Amino acid sequence: MMKVMITAVMAAASFLFSAEVPASDFGCSGLQHLLHKAEQGNAVAEGVLGTYYYNGECVKQDYSKAAMWYRKSADHGQLNSLALLGIMYLQGRGVTQNYTEAARLLQKASDQGNTNAMYTLAVMYANGQGFAKDIGRAKALFSEACQRGNTDACASLKLY
Repeated sequence: MMKVMITAVMAAASFLFSAEVPASDFGCSGLQHLLHKAEQGNAVAEGVLGTYYYNGECVKQDYSKAAMWYRKSADHGQLNSLALLGIMYLQGRGVTQNYTEAARLLQKASDQGNTNAMYTLAVMYANGQGFAKDIGRAKALFSEACQRGNTDACASLKLY
């Protein structure tokens, strides 16, 4: 169940990047433009490029490159990238699996209001990953994320 929940978070967060940057600005035909913007330090472009590498869109799928671009984007203040990088540490994709680092990154994004990070932290608490299993804490995080509009959190809240 956790894998399905985390996959939903990755898909939702990837969508957020596409909402921030119109597809016509990048897309596969604009890959060179995207790469140029990312190399210049454009945080949104870095995040979009991370998503391209994560999903294998327009480029060969490469989780290590996805993590690299998400880290750059997160370092430039993108909360979605921070949350996605945390999820990559949780999954061990492109980085060595590390629940402590996943929790640190997700908590940082959660503290700044990122509902995908709140949701993923809740899943970690519910499953006892990186923390002692704490259903009460999981429910509180699901509830906060739900109140902020995260539909996956609302659905998960009903399970507990």
